[in-house]
Amino acid sequence: MSDYIRQLDCIGLLLQPSRDHGISREESEREDREEKEVAVELREDIRDEKVVALTKREIEVLSLVLEGKSSREVANALVCSKRTVDFHLARIYEKLQVSNRVQAMRRAALLGLVDVSLL
Repeated sequence: MSDYIRQLDCIGLLLQPSRDHGISREESEREDREEKEVAVELREDIRDEKVVALTKREIEVLSLVLEGKSSREVANALVCSKRTVDFHLARIYEKLQVSNRVQAMRRAALLGLVDVSLL
């Protein structure tokens, strides 16, 4: 009989007792999802610990973007083309592992790359 139970356990068919016998299956599944989300967040935090090195120009671009300036306004302020600003932003997003300005602002603040107290 124990071999049968071991086989069921290996293929995931053995029912696991809930942590609290008073919770429903939906609540148990929700808790499992939350635990997985926390694990994903922890893995992301580990990635954050790796050194992110931005160039002086990338920091200038990021600082102006964090002030709410558009790519065109940043280009005018830095006396370069909008395309150059967009190139710098793409490199910044890649280095920070983000996909938009809001995420970049948040990640840069968390990593201490920009002084958000001045904004």
